Order: sequence, then structure tokens, then C-alpha cells
Amino acid sequence: MQQKNIKLFIYPLISLGIFIVLVFGAAYAYIPGTINMNTANYQVTLPSQTSLICTRTNCSVTVTPAMMTNTNTSSTEKVSNTCSVNCTCSGTPNAVCSYNVYLQNVGMPYYPSTGLGTNKELTVNVTSPSGCTVQNTSNVETQVNTQAGKIVSNCTLTVPQSGSVSANVTAEFKWYNLNLNQDINLNKIYNYRLVAGYMLPAEYQQVEYLIFDGAEQIPTNYSFNYDTDGVFVTFQASTDAQNGMMIGSTSGSYLWMYYYQSGNRISIYGNSTTGQVSTPVKTRDLNKHTMGILNKLTYFDGVKLTDWTSKSFSTQRPLYVGSYGGGYYFQGNIYGVTMYRNNAISMDLIPCYRKSDNVAGMYDIISGNFLLNNGSGTLVAGPDILD
Repeated sequence: MQQKNIKLFIYPLISLGIFIVLVFGAAYAYIPGTINMNTANYQVTLPSQTSLICTRTNCSVTVTPAMMTNTNTSSTEKVSNTCSVNCTCSGTPNAVCSYNVYLQNVGMPYYPSTGLGTNKELTVNVTSPSGCTVQNTSNVETQVNTQAGKIVSNCTLTVPQSGSVSANVTAEFKWYNLNLNQDINLNKIYNYRLVAGYMLPAEYQQVEYLIFDGAEQIPTNYSFNYDTDGVFVTFQASTDAQNGMMIGSTSGSYLWMYYYQSGNRISIYGNSTTGQVSTPVKTRDLNKHTMGILNKLTYFDGVKLTDWTSKSFSTQRPLYVGSYGGGYYFQGNIYGVTMYRNNAISMDLIPCYRKSDNVAGMYDIISGNFLLNNGSGTLVAGPDILD
């Protein structure tokens, strides 16, 4: 009798222990890891009741003077590198995760020289596992300039009885005849990445960028906190004769990513409790760049600029895309904005337009919200990105 009572007491404890292990084990599997400029774990929100966790890996190619000879027309591969994105779809058996994998150029874009004829310069070989389809039927995409947001693979994963399924899409970059404009390409590092995101709803058309001509702004309603948050923006100015903000918040406690005419530079400004701090980036230009801040570290085209970890910042006000909320409007193209909270991607803004009325804005693939301009001007959509 005593042995029976012991069993009745122990068995529920064992079951409870197993349950706790399973719950915490599952939770641990979905906790995003530390984000840096090379890898990032993030959760993509899907329309269905499933969970999709993705890990992005960046890749880069360094162009040296020896590779940049204008007389080298050989088709021999000069340098190659790979990057990948791995996604795990979880849920009940037969649940489905459908998402796209995008190719993005981060940092220095690829500027070829003119008069190259048919010489091969760059190919991207995309490898897709079972459940994913390469968008280019030849599996090879030859480009003279990588297009931000280019869809390279479409994936539809069905959850098996085990409760989860993973897919790893890999892109291999092969550089051949590097006939580049040496004035702007010498010794630069070209960064690329693959990013997963669920397909935009049918009523929206994704575009490469939005054109801001000086009177537009998109409110994000996202209050930035230096201790927990990060934000990156990819942009290309249309004029260097401007004081314009790619990302900004109202004065007082602020964060500005700023095209600064008076200081002849592009800067990240922050207002702290100990006074203003600023990061001079470089001389103003009309090239495409990515800049941002994460974990109190500032970056420009993938290169760390300044460590602000010792600084104490006050609470930030909501951020705007294209201004600081009523002035210093940016003039140029904005290709996308990504925000982080507690080392996980919390907002990922994709340029697009609503097909029913051609209104341009940014679609947040994390929340599913379509963000609109509330400035006095009209946003213009760039070229469509096609599957």
C-alpha cells in the first residue's frame, strides 16, 4: 500500500518535470541569439497559426587593386563567397509556412565600369532545398548590379508529425572580370545578405525603393530606446545640397540619421543625458549606403564607427522615416528600414504600393501593417520587384 502511494506521488512529478523540460526547451529554441553585422536570428510573422524562425548569414567580397585591371577579360573565377538563410517552420502537423528569400546588397553597391560588352562579371548561384523553388530556372543569375530585394527563392514548408521542418537557402557569389570604376571601388568591401520574409499580401506590390522628394515622412510610432533597440536604413540621396534625415525623431531626446550639409557629412546624432554625441561618417555623396545603430554601436556600410556603450541616453521619441517629424525632409531613395528590440528584428519595412489605388508606403512584414506618408508631399514608388 505504501509503495502504491509513493508511485501515485512520484509519477505526477515525473510528468510535470517532462512537461517543464519540453516547454523550456521549445522556448529556448525560439529565443533569438545575439545580433551582429554578420548573422541575425529573427521571427517572421505569417498569416497562419505557425511559427517561423530564420537565421540570416551575410557574406562579403573585398575588391583589391589587382582584381580591377581593365585589360583582364578572362572568364576565370577571381573570388567567390556564400551566404545563406535557414528557416524553421513549427506548428501542428500539416501546417504550412510560405515565405520568400530575398537577395539584398548591404553597404557598397556594385558599380561596374562602362563598355564591358559580354564579359561576365558576377553570377549568383542559388541552391534551394526540398520545399523551396529557385525563381530563375537556370539557377544562375548574371548581374551587373545586384538589385535590393531580388527574390531568389520561394519556400513552402509543410510541418511533419515531428512538429517542425527546416530549409537552408544558399547563394554563392562568383566574381569574374572585375572591370570596375576604380575611382569609387578601390579597396572597398561589398556586403550581401539573404533575408526571409513572407510574401506580401496580393493587394501590395513590392518595389526596390521609395522616392522622397523633400516633403514626405512615414511615422513608425516606434519609440527608440538606446538600451534595448537598434535601427538600420538603406538610402541613396538625390542631392548633396540638403539637410535631410533618413531616420529622425523630434527634438529634445532624439536620434537622427542625418544628411548634414553644414557639416559636409552624413552623421548619426544622439542626444544623451550627458549632452549631445555625434558620429561623423564621411563626406556627403550620392552613393547608396546603409547606416544604423545597434547595442549602442554605430555602423556605416557594415563598418563599426563609434562605441556609445558608456553613454547614458534618455528615453527616445517615436521615429520617422524621411524626416524628424515635420522638417529636414530627406531627398532621395529609401530602400528599407529594419528595427531591432532586445536583439530580435521587431520591424522590417518593405517599400511597396497598394495596387487598388497605387498609394506608396512601407509594409512591415513583422506586424503586417501598411505604413503611409503623412507629409505634405507624395511618395513615389520605384521599379517593381518581380518574382
